[in-house]
Parts: sequence; structure tokens; C-alpha cells
Amino acid sequence: MHAHIDFWVPIHGPTPSVPDFLIQNRGGRPGRLHGGLEQVGSSLPLPTPSHFSPPEGDPQAAHFQGEGSPHSPPLASTAVVRRVVPVVPASPSVGIGVPLQHPVCTTPSVTETTRLEFLRGVLSKRFTKETVDKMLRAHRQSSVRQYESCWKRFQDFLRRHPSRVISEDTVLEFLTWLADSTNRAPATVLAHHAALSDPLLLGFNIKVSERPLSLLRMGIRAGTAPHRAQAPSWSLHRVLSYLTFEGVPLEVCHLLQKALFLLALATGYRASQLAALTRHTTFSSVTPNLTSLTISPSPAFLAKNEQADDRIGPLAVPSFLRDGNFHPLCPVHAFVAYVEATRGASPDHLFYNSRSGNPLFPRSIARLLCRVIENGDPGHAPRAHSVRGVAASLAFLRTHSVERVRDLGGWASTSSFRTRYLFHSLSPTPCVAMGTPPPIPQGPRGRHMGGRGRPKRKGRVI
Repeated sequence: MHAHIDFWVPIHGPTPSVPDFLIQNRGGRPGRLHGGLEQVGSSLPLPTPSHFSPPEGDPQAAHFQGEGSPHSPPLASTAVVRRVVPVVPASPSVGIGVPLQHPVCTTPSVTETTRLEFLRGVLSKRFTKETVDKMLRAHRQSSVRQYESCWKRFQDFLRRHPSRVISEDTVLEFLTWLADSTNRAPATVLAHHAALSDPLLLGFNIKVSERPLSLLRMGIRAGTAPHRAQAPSWSLHRVLSYLTFEGVPLEVCHLLQKALFLLALATGYRASQLAALTRHTTFSSVTPNLTSLTISPSPAFLAKNEQADDRIGPLAVPSFLRDGNFHPLCPVHAFVAYVEATRGASPDHLFYNSRSGNPLFPRSIARLLCRVIENGDPGHAPRAHSVRGVAASLAFLRTHSVERVRDLGGWASTSSFRTRYLFHSLSPTPCVAMGTPPPIPQGPRGRHMGGRGRPKRKGRVI
């Protein structure tokens, strides 16, 4: 790679010889002065005036020969040189201060390649292809997609500010821009920093110091209003009333809608987890008397915040009984009825398209959940993920334990549940929610019953 080089030549005394190479500092880079100037020692092949003839057989000196005047003496023993650095890392040890425009080269560009392509290009200079492939599989596909989205936003920031140089200050300005211009939450801003950490460290040897990053996070949080999750606009009571299908001959499509929504509510699973459910008895087993269903996604699936050595355990879904009989909204009975109606399906999946017979994947499951909500309570543009928030909120109203709901939902912290999924305006609903049974209805309050259903005391105890 060759770059255009300009020289500023201070006039000292005549130089006795033509040097051979740049003086380097401890990091292997040329010594740098203020304003992007590099100090040149006595061993640099220095530019010489046009009337000065380089020694024969010295092509290096001829390459660096520059224009001069007959009255200008050669360079002194110490000079300063301005060096133009390409936008892309020339090697893994390149430091900060990288301009955004670069000549055509094989090294990956920041603004023209994806995050994985950039990492592959940088790592391939140091490691074998097999090692690089293993390194790039360190994250799950969901994390890879999220990091790629953050990387594209960083590229957009660089295009908006073409005069910037990539440095630690650039990263902090980008995070500040995210918080101010796009109104991102502090956790989202830190997710962008996590996406940039490996490319900037491996490509440019840039690492943001912990203390400035911590101060920036606290500053963003101080200027952000407390976030409280908004309850969905659709009515859970109307949707559950629709799923009873009273007076409607039940077909496979009705059984599918009923089993899918009631299990989504009873487990609090995401659409990806619901798509990973199977019919294998090892992962979906019902007790002989149908009192509970123990269910878990396929072991080949990793949910969000789940690691191979730290899996979310199976969830026991209780039955919903009324006077000893199955309630029309019992998730266990809905599961058994749907499996019996689709007995010929492969056990590798639980939910199948009622028309084509193909297994339902996360997007299809999300669309079907929205369709059920829209059929039960039209005109609210529902989101499928809101079912998870409804299930978690009902479970909290019944257990009054944030830690238990966090464990049932598989969240990394209780703050995620409290700020994004806890709906304070929900009313008690007769249904199974995130593994918790519906509340037991209290008996009638007669004149001999206290305010909480306890018998009144006949006399004062002394």
C-alpha cells in the first residue's frame, strides 16, 4: 500500500549522509509529534533537492527525492514528516487517528463492509482460517444480528461526520449522539459499545477507558426520564372469551389458536421459544391425570440470556379446573386436544400450519398470536411480544416476588422485568400465567363473615 507523502523541511545544517529507515517507538510505530507530524531520525531516506544526485544503486533515495532549489541545502539530521494514514488498519497494531478515506486495498473498510467481514479480514492476518471461523461463532445468531445493526448505525454516524478520525473520542461522541439524537436508552447505548469493542480493538487497537464510559452512562441515565412499560391496549378478557369458541364446531385451526395462545400465556415464552417446542415426551410430558404439563424447548435451541452450561429449566404448567372439570381455558387440556387432532405430525415440532402442514417458525407464530388478539378484540394493532408482558405481570400479581418472576421468565436482571414488562393496570384474570395457577375465588360473604372471608368473633377476648 502506497500513500502520498508531503514533507515539511526545516533548514538546519547540511546532512552528512542519506539515512535508510524510520526510527520507531516501543509500539513499533514512527515517533509522532503534534498535528500528525512524525519525528524522523538520522536513518530515514530523506528527500533531497532536485539538483542533488542520489548515490548510484540507491533506488530508495531516488524514490524519496523531492523538489528543491539550487539554493536550498539538503535536510538536517532531524526533520519532521507529515504522513497520510489510510482509513483501514494496515496491521493489527495500528493505533488511533485513522482518517475516513483510504486508497483501494485488500484490508476491510469500516464504512463498506459488515461487522463480520471486517473482523474476518483483521483476524485473517494473524490466525488461520479454522481459528477465525471458530472465533466468529462465539456469539449466538440473535447477538450477531443485533451487533450488525449497531455496526450499521456506527457506519451511518461516520458518513454523517466525514471529517472525523476513528479514535476513543470518536466512539464516545458516537454513543453521545445515540443518546441525544436517537433517544436511545442507556442499556441500548452500552449494547452499541459492546458491538464496537472487538472490531475497534482488533482493527485499530482502540479501547475505551472504563471510567469515561461509566461517567457517560451515568450522564445519559441522569438525563433520561424513568421508563414505565405501557399496558397493551387490547383486552385480555375479550381475547380469552373469544378462545372459548362457544357454539362453534372446533376444527384444527381453532385448536391451534387456542393451544398456542394459552400456552404462550401459561409459559410466558417468546415466539422463538414457542417455535422450539417439540412433541417428544422428554420435553413435553403430561401427568397421567392431566393435572400438569412439564414443557421445555428443544435442547438444540438457546433462548436469549441462556448459555449452553446455564439453561432455563423445564416449566410446570398446572391445569385449570372448575368444580373438578377442565375449564374451557385450561392450557393442559388445550395442549392434549391439539396434539390428538394432529397425531400424524412429526414430533420434532409442536405447532404446524393447519393448511400446509409445515412447522410454524417464530415469525409465523408471532403473526398467529396477533391474529388471535385481533379476532378477540379488533382495532388495536397488537404486538405478539405483549403476551409475554401480560403473563409476567399476572404472575407477579399472584406471587408478589420479582425474583421468582425473573427466574420464570429467564431475564438477566429484575430491572428488565420492572421497566419493560410490568403492567400496573392489569386486573386479575382467571387463567394460567407463567406457571402460576389462577386465583381461587373466595366464598360468599355472609353476615357472619369478616371483611377477608374469616368468621367474625362473637366476643371480645380479654
